[in-house]
Amino acid sequence: MTIEEVVDKLGLLDEAEVAAPDQRFIIACIEDDRLAIQGAAYQYLDLKRRPVEPALAHDVFRDAYLTYLERCFRENPQDGWAFERYEAAIEYRRWFGKTWLAGDKETASILKTWLSGLFRTSGAEIREAIRSHVFCGLFRGDRSLRKFFADWENDLELRRACELG
Repeated sequence: MTIEEVVDKLGLLDEAEVAAPDQRFIIACIEDDRLAIQGAAYQYLDLKRRPVEPALAHDVFRDAYLTYLERCFRENPQDGWAFERYEAAIEYRRWFGKTWLAGDKETASILKTWLSGLFRTSGAEIREAIRSHVFCGLFRGDRSLRKFFADWENDLELRRACELG
């Protein structure tokens, strides 16, 4: 399948309602090796907030989305469908913030652990994206988030992620 076929099937370029795609189609898109295909699927699922039949389980979406975001951070695609590195950082911050506000501490812990792993295994460019586009915005005005990440202050490497926050 081409990116054009996926975009058309998901109705991403027009506001007209399209039939909810089959779950197998969405899973095929999010498991595709091409970031553009994955990006189109996530735009449909998360940004457009449109249904899939049957609905994806929360943990399936979460795990696949984290894999997608990691690829965006590492590969920094420029195709227009997948997030560039800094867009991925902003999207992570948005998702984490929404999860935190919903009181979903279990998912917040999973997201925090994932971010820790990404930060530890990444070079300067990705670390800078995390510092400047995740933590700078995430910590504004919410002391409970600082407490949630307090253990990072005791870790020499992770402390650097929070320095700008």
